[in-house]
Amino acid sequence: MRSAPPPADALTLLLLAYLILRDGADLAATADLILPPARTGRGSDARRDAARLRGLIARARHLLADPAVILVRGGAVSLDRQHTWTTDLTAALATTGPTLPAWLTAPWIDDLRGPPGGV
Repeated sequence: MRSAPPPADALTLLLLAYLILRDGADLAATADLILPPARTGRGSDARRDAARLRGLIARARHLLADPAVILVRGGAVSLDRQHTWTTDLTAALATTGPTLPAWLTAPWIDDLRGPPGGV
C-alpha cells in the first residue's frame, strides 16, 4: 500500500487553490494576498515576503511530489499545463483522466477511487 504525503498546512493549500483559480499570478501580488502579516511588528518587507513565498512554494512542490508542477518564471508563479487542475475533490475522484486535486497527488489518488469498475 502506498503512503500519503504529509498533511499540508492551510497556507500551502491556499496557494495551490489561488494558482488554480487565477491560472498563475505575479509573485508580489501572490505574496500580498496569500501571506499573513509578519509577526515581528516591523511591517511588510519585500525580501522577507519573497523568502516566505519561496518556502511556501517549496512546501507545495513537496506536497505534490513533483518540483516541476509549480513554475516560477519572470516574476510570476503558475502551475504546469501537463495536468488539469481542480479544487473540487468530488470531480477529481470521479474522473479517469489526469486531473489532480490541489491536495492530492497522482500516486495515491487511485487508492481513494477504489478498483476500476467500482466495488
